[in-house]
This record gives sequence, structure tokens and C-alpha cells, in this order.
Amino acid sequence: MTSTGIARLGWAPSWRCSRRCLLALALAALVGAVTLGGEFVYDDRAAILENPIVQGKVSALSAFRSSVWGEPLGPGISSYRPLTPLFWRVIWWVFPAGPGAYRAVSLLLHVLAVGLFWRLGRALGSEEGALAAAAVLFAVHPAHAEAVGSIVGQADILASCIGLIAMEVCVRARRWPGTWASALLLAAWLVKESALPFAAGALLLLAFRDEPAVRRLRAGAAVLAVTVGFVMFQLSLPRSTEHWNNSLTHAAQGSQRLLLGAHLVGRAVAMVVAPSGFSPVHGYAALDLSWRTLAPFALFGCAVLAAVGVASGVAAQRRSRTALLALIFLVGPPLLLSGLLVRMPTDLPERLLYPSTMAASALAAMLIFRRSVVRVRAAALAGLALVFFTVGVFAQRPWRSEEALWEHAVRVEPKAIRGQMNLAQVRYRQGRIEEAAWHRLLAAWINDRYPNPPSWAPVTQLEQELSPLLRISEAPRRLQPEDPCRLVHGMLGVYRQTLPEFETRAVQLFRGEYPGCFVPGITGAAAGPQPPGAPRG
Repeated sequence: MTSTGIARLGWAPSWRCSRRCLLALALAALVGAVTLGGEFVYDDRAAILENPIVQGKVSALSAFRSSVWGEPLGPGISSYRPLTPLFWRVIWWVFPAGPGAYRAVSLLLHVLAVGLFWRLGRALGSEEGALAAAAVLFAVHPAHAEAVGSIVGQADILASCIGLIAMEVCVRARRWPGTWASALLLAAWLVKESALPFAAGALLLLAFRDEPAVRRLRAGAAVLAVTVGFVMFQLSLPRSTEHWNNSLTHAAQGSQRLLLGAHLVGRAVAMVVAPSGFSPVHGYAALDLSWRTLAPFALFGCAVLAAVGVASGVAAQRRSRTALLALIFLVGPPLLLSGLLVRMPTDLPERLLYPSTMAASALAAMLIFRRSVVRVRAAALAGLALVFFTVGVFAQRPWRSEEALWEHAVRVEPKAIRGQMNLAQVRYRQGRIEEAAWHRLLAAWINDRYPNPPSWAPVTQLEQELSPLLRISEAPRRLQPEDPCRLVHGMLGVYRQTLPEFETRAVQLFRGEYPGCFVPGITGAAAGPQPPGAPRG
């Protein structure tokens, strides 16, 4: 449709961009370039290379009858996002050679998101200096390292882009804002369902339109009806309640679930306010369900929710649309990943925080421009942007290759099962069989202890003192002193199933160190650690 045709519908978009806007876009491109030459990593392989929809092996319409991974709809579906594999299918059709085109699209989508963020700010009448500061900080924010660094993260960025357009329509459109916003939001959710907070943003902006109450109610009712319908549809899907990587949100019940949810909210907000601790996976063993482990971030999460509630009341009284939007997006994605509303298949999926980085950036810009004198604003902004960019580069660079990614994951979150398992696969492909066997042992041992937290001090000591082969030999008596034979026989079963090249060596090691475990009558082969299911990536 031409711009004239769009104008007739009551919304005439303009892409004029000041020098400050161009600076933010350039920084976004620089961030996207960090992983430009990278490989397919983690979930990228399953989503692109092993997906029949993306590869064109089935009709495009089958995307609406399948999960995002190309699996037919049925019990145990993980996610329904039909527009996402179709988007990847177009890229594969044009550039089927490898990951380069997908990496370039990630860069372009992030630049587009920053541009749309700028446009929404202008539509809301934000002061240009503060808006420029927010756009710069959003462009370089470290918390979207996964969203920009992984190809699968394109779903989060694309859904955010469509959501931003929907919110701008709610501000600018002169005709049918509710209808246009509803259609755009539905498209965003069919890219990724985690874009639901944009519905709250759209409803807020429609409520603040300068027009008769009846028209505002009509527009809001359209958005609300589509939102409720989509949520009911998503909840009706027969999703799995068991996941091999043992998300704690599936184990926690009652008050423990509330405590864990508050913890995850606090930790997620901390990641976007004071960025640190980024990893492609987080695991139950790093948390466990004890009050002592969860309380610090849980208390912070409760404090954040209370503060946001109070601040929202003040902002509503002052009719500050920008502040209200920032508060919605600061806590909206963390609430989604907390497991309080819907149980999540993984603990703390960082790419869901992409919209929250917009909010954190906007709030930081407001603080800089309202609480600092003019002379220090530029210095404060430059310093914070430099810190964000530096932290972001270190968080994003591992997404260039499988080896770097899983080495980074195990350093940051060593107790995450998926990290240990995937690093074992990397080491196996490299021919480093003993190291692969060690990481498989850790993954199976952590999996066996779920949901009880493993004691990690013996693991650290083993890794500091011994070679991988000697670690495996010592592991039963160090990691499971109360019943070393359980670990011995359990690991022999694990190696038989997942690493047969190492099974004979393991039998020799364990028979020499633990002869009592091989006495007739003490078989235990079916007991002990079991190999976790194959990781998605």
C-alpha cells in the first residue's frame, strides 16, 4: 500500500530522523555486528536447519498446524508461533547458503526496533534529548545479548517491532485505531506470544486518546477482545507439563511457587537495571526452592512490584503516558517468565527481556535528565552507554560459536543441566572424549538430584585439582559419598546410552576404584543418574 493510501486510513508514518536518532541507529548496527560472522548455535539448528517448514519440505500453510519447531500440533507442544518459521522460510528461500543472512537480519531487526522506539517516543511528545539518551541506551543494552546474538531471538525482536508499530498506531491513527492495533498485535503474538505486554501498552494509549469516551471504549474493546481470545487459545493448547531440563516453575507448588516467581521477577529486573550474569541457560540447581536461596531476589522482586504499583498511580494521576509505558514494560516480561502466570519450560529465558530493556533505558534517561545538571548529562550518558556496550559485547560474543557459547554458559551457570550437556556434545564432536564424559556425568548427576540442590564445592575442587579422567574416577566418592555405587552404575548406564566409546574405559576405572559396587547382587544398573533428554539445540 502506498503512503497516500495509508494516509487515507488516518495514519501517515514518517521516517525523518535527527542526528541523535542516527547515532542510536548506528550504535544498534554496531551491536548487531558483534555476531555477524557467527554460526548456527543452540536452538538455531532445530529452528532453521531441522525445521521442515523453513526448509520448504512442507507447505507454508502447515506452519499454522505445527509448533515453531515444525512438529505437528499435539500433546506436549512447546510453542505455537506460525509466523516465525514462515519469516525464516523467506530468508532461507532468498539466501539458503548459511547463517550469514540470518545474522544480517538480526542486525537489521535490532536497528529497526531502535528506530521504532524513537518514533514512538516522538509520537508521545518526549523531549528529544531524553529520547535520544533512551534510544542510545536501548541500542547498546547488554540484556538483549541473546535476542540479538541468537537467530532464534529474532522472534522476540520482530514481535517487539510489530508491537511498537501497534502502539504508535494507537497514538497517531485518526481512523480505526483499535482495529489496526488489534491486527498488528495479533501478528506480533503469532510471531511470539511473549509480546502480550504490548496489548497493555496499546490499551493504555487508547485510553489516553483525545477523543470522545465512546470511541476510546470501542477501540479498547477491540484490542481487549483480540487479546482475551488469543490468551484463551494459547492456554487451550496441550502443552507439556514435564521438561527434561527441569524448570523449577514445574516443581514449585503453593507458597514455594510464589517465592520462586518473586525471585525470578527480582532477578530479571536486576538484569535490565544493573546488567550482569548473562547466560544462554539458567538451571534449577543454581536456585533450588529454599527460602535462603530465593529470598534476596524475591524480596527485591516484591519491592519492585510494590514500587511500580505506587509509581503507576502517580504517573496515572499526572497523565504521563511515557512513564506508565516504561513501568508496564519494566515488569511485564519479568512477570511472564516468572511462572506465576504460566509455567515456563526454562528458568529465566533472557531473550524475553528484550522489551524490558526499552523500559529500563527510558527510565535511566529520565533519571539522567531530571536529576543531573546540564553539564554532567552528556558525561553520565556517555559513561553509562560505554559500560552497557562493553558488558554487552562480552555477553554477546559467545553467541558466535557453539564452543564459545557453552564454555561461557558453564562458567556463568555451571549448575544448569543444559549447559553441561551441550558442552559435552561440543567436546564429543571435537574428539575430547574424556572431557565430554565429565560434563555428561555432571549433567546426569544434577538431573538425578532434582529438585534438591547439589553441593557444588566438591565439583569445583575436582575441576581445580584433577584431569577429566581422574575427576570421573573420584566423582562417586566425592559427589555421592553416601551411596557411590548409585553414581557408578548410573553413569555406566548413561555412557552406554550416550557415549559408548567411553563405556569400556569407565568400567575399568570404576571397577578398579569401587570393586564393592561390582559384587554379584549389587547391580544397580537401573538406578542412579539418568541421561537428560536431548537438548533442543
